[in-house]
Amino acid sequence: KWISSGRGVVVGVNSGNNIYYRKGLSAGRPHGSGWAHVPGKLMMIEIWEGQVVGTNPGHAIFKSPVTGVRTPRTTRPSRPSGARRHLGCWRDKPRRAIGGGIRFRGSIAKCEQYARRHRYRVFAIQYGGECFTASNAHQTYRKYGRAGNCKNGKGGGWAQNVYTVGGTGGRGAPKGRRMGRWSSIPGRLTRISRGRAGTWGVNKHGHIFRLINNGRSWRRISGNLVHISVGSQVWGVNRGQHIYKYMGGNRWKRMPGRLVNLDVSDSGHVWGINRGGRIYRWTGRNWQHIGGRAKQVTVGPSGVWVVNRGNNIYYRRGSPSRNKMKQAPT
Repeated sequence: KWISSGRGVVVGVNSGNNIYYRKGLSAGRPHGSGWAHVPGKLMMIEIWEGQVVGTNPGHAIFKSPVTGVRTPRTTRPSRPSGARRHLGCWRDKPRRAIGGGIRFRGSIAKCEQYARRHRYRVFAIQYGGECFTASNAHQTYRKYGRAGNCKNGKGGGWAQNVYTVGGTGGRGAPKGRRMGRWSSIPGRLTRISRGRAGTWGVNKHGHIFRLINNGRSWRRISGNLVHISVGSQVWGVNRGQHIYKYMGGNRWKRMPGRLVNLDVSDSGHVWGINRGGRIYRWTGRNWQHIGGRAKQVTVGPSGVWVVNRGNNIYYRRGSPSRNKMKQAPT
């Protein structure tokens, strides 16, 4: 459902929020050779130069440096190495803090072995020996706050002792191309975009923000948008599908036409999709209609890629309108 064109790599997420990268991209094979699945969940993703940014279904924000031309590993930081570490006693409720249910009853060591075998980062022991662990346990175990009734390192009634998994590696351990370690960015956003003009985003209320202070905080920008894209310029779309271009100094310029989403490259190319799925390219004066239908578009160093309503993916190399869209092989 979402795709992003970067330098030598194309990344995307499907309707299940699963992450993929395009394998085998090269000058001789601009469409690549298939999609490789990456563990984790993201709602949308964008790649720019040495960094990938994205938001998950809970609107949490993640970033990852890219090593050369490498691709995503997961939506979380890699698991720490070394011995098992106790993270404290934490409350639980019927709607479990750690998903997946009770794996089995057993010792701390057996639960750790199970988590290590599945390449999870964190596990928990509850009620004297109930083992809980999951791929996102490190993100969810604190859901209900701290507890004070754990005993002998094996939890208690609706209380669990939580531990890191000792050793190195982690689920989705790198093989070939990959990204570096993921880290979170403060705040909650529904859309985020990064380009030459910086990192910008919008939240569920349509408020616009720009990342400042070396990535540690956000500055509110005037206006209200539901979609934003950053390249050499910043463009956005509001709830009325009106198009705006940022002019600096908290000023936005209304641009002609209406779109539901758009994408801006560092070279100044702007492509967009309207409500009817028609594809357009900004010429500098007006919107040029391009053949085909889509629901999302990305333009970048690896060309123009679109996703249609059937979740089929098409591409063209470069932005000139004379190049026709071709379906990317699965």
